[in-house]
Amino acid sequence: MDFTSKCARSSLALATVPIKLLALGPMKLVAWMAPDTLAKFMQSRMPENLKKTGMKADDSFLKFITSTEIVFKMASHKLSDIWKKSEEGKPALDSKLYNLATGEWVSLLSYTKPNRPLVLNFGSCS
Repeated sequence: MDFTSKCARSSLALATVPIKLLALGPMKLVAWMAPDTLAKFMQSRMPENLKKTGMKADDSFLKFITSTEIVFKMASHKLSDIWKKSEEGKPALDSKLYNLATGEWVSLLSYTKPNRPLVLNFGSCS
């Protein structure tokens, strides 16, 4: 990808931030006024593969999806993806993941163990 297209994609990524922040307002209001209703709605819309993992739309999940931090982190990660410099055969780039159990951002490479490959499975196992 050339420099001009990276700049254009970066501009689009940054342009969505105010829209996403405005969309958080009504969601935060519903989470505050009727958290059980929002949790039931989110649970009903959750993909089956996430339900099989035991993930539930509980307080930590609602706090996560209604935080302004997630909007800025998503924009930051999108910009990092646009401007990353990965090459085949070179060490993997480190990405940040949100741990719903602890509520903290963790490094993807923190899950690596010596003499054991880290396998990322993007897809269904069913």
